[in-house]
Amino acid sequence: MLHIRVIIGAAAGLLLTSALAPSCDAQRATLDRIMHVDTLPNGLQVIVLENHTVPIVTAEIVFRAGAMTQSDADRGVPHLFEHMLFKGYRGAMGELFQADAARVHAAYNGATSDEDVSYYLAAPSAMTDNALAVLARLVRSPTFNDADLASERLVVLNEAARDASDPRFHLRRETDKRLWGAGFVRKDAIGDEQALMAVTTPTLREIFDRYYVPNNAALIVAGDVAAPQVLAMVRKHFATWERQPDPFASYPVSEMPALDSSRATVVTANVTTVTIEMEWQGPSVAPDARGAYAGSVLSEILDDERSAFQSRLVDSGLFQAAVITYEPRAHVGPITFYGVTTPAKLATALTALATELTYMDAGEYFSPTQIASATKRRTVEGVFAVEDAHSLALDLADTWAMAGTDYFRNYSENMATTTGSDLHSYVERYLFHKSFAITALVAPNQSSATATLLREFLGMVAQ
Repeated sequence: MLHIRVIIGAAAGLLLTSALAPSCDAQRATLDRIMHVDTLPNGLQVIVLENHTVPIVTAEIVFRAGAMTQSDADRGVPHLFEHMLFKGYRGAMGELFQADAARVHAAYNGATSDEDVSYYLAAPSAMTDNALAVLARLVRSPTFNDADLASERLVVLNEAARDASDPRFHLRRETDKRLWGAGFVRKDAIGDEQALMAVTTPTLREIFDRYYVPNNAALIVAGDVAAPQVLAMVRKHFATWERQPDPFASYPVSEMPALDSSRATVVTANVTTVTIEMEWQGPSVAPDARGAYAGSVLSEILDDERSAFQSRLVDSGLFQAAVITYEPRAHVGPITFYGVTTPAKLATALTALATELTYMDAGEYFSPTQIASATKRRTVEGVFAVEDAHSLALDLADTWAMAGTDYFRNYSENMATTTGSDLHSYVERYLFHKSFAITALVAPNQSSATATLLREFLGMVAQ
């Protein structure tokens, strides 16, 4: 049996931890200096991030919506709605969205996830007021018609077909189906062709009236701007947007069903390697913020090329790649192992993975030095991230939707306080002997043998 030994004592870990403080303090000081938060009387939260490096501004509005709000009857409709909001735009003289965006020299896009829908324009900072005017028209007064719906429905279906051409899409989707069970509908932003074909314009109007309200949104303006001037512009374009009832008071998001047993499946495609995806149900941010931070630290430790995890799984030649990630979510974030190996090595690779998951439950698996090093790397990444105003706006939008502004502002500080006890609790609560879903992507002639190995793997991990 391989024994895990802590080769660097706690004293060294304490030195590294103390060295974190200047970086955390510097990042927090920068955020406190550049970040300005206000809330309009109608409930719209406004966040301004000042960065005068280049004369560009990103104006983004994000709504708590997305797949978490859908049912079996309208799977994928929130994503279609994102497209339709652009189609339903009409400018002051009836202009289409693309024409008004071009007038302010803006790049633009929208995105739909399981927990939010967002829209942004990136334009010269001299055009900030004009960009905010366009964004306000986009989200306040769309017009939906059947002709636009028919054409945009095909665009969304073509996007889904393009995704489906990648075997890894089917790998992830089959794993997700088994991880979430009856709750998969609330994680499936891609949706269902039948539901997309059945949607009508009144349904789009219902979505708009219910979720696209100021008290369910945040407006982020990041770049070469000054907060007082931006807030004045925002009040001009958004203050008369009327507050509406909280959509989640009448339409609460159901709890995700717990996974009651581990499940395995095989997906086949014309591939030469074996790709493994394994998922557990991880923390929800609000009830377990410490767990969410621990998930991020654990991933940083394990994905470090110098870690024992990488040494035993990748440097040994068993896997070509092996990573573990945690995606923070308001409604249960997934923990994912992703690994690539070969048919000849699959049995040994799975045995090594099962053993590694057992090692993780040992209290000494994560040394103070590893934890300090991981949190230091994340903090340094955060310092650099503050310098990219556009990416910072996009990250803040997603974080606001799932956890609020304070989670974003305090992220590095809270990461830096993660302890070995936090990591051990995370492993105990979410990984060790917990139910999971695992899928293998293999060539058709490897399907039967792989299915047998996955069944054996389920038994190994359950012991």
